[in-house]
Amino acid sequence: MILFVAKRLMTKAEEWAKEKGYKQLILNVFHNNELAVNVYKHLGYEIEVVKMVKVL
Repeated sequence: MILFVAKRLMTKAEEWAKEKGYKQLILNVFHNNELAVNVYKHLGYEIEVVKMVKVL
């Protein structure tokens, strides 16, 4: 169900972006949000940047 809803929402977002002339969509997702990461990978998105953080 989550994949179905995510796919419909992202399809609409991509259509909107294309209509506006955008060439890419950039998503920010927390690395430990494995469900979201996997959904976006399934939809064709790729990991591009890894941000390293250390709590002091």
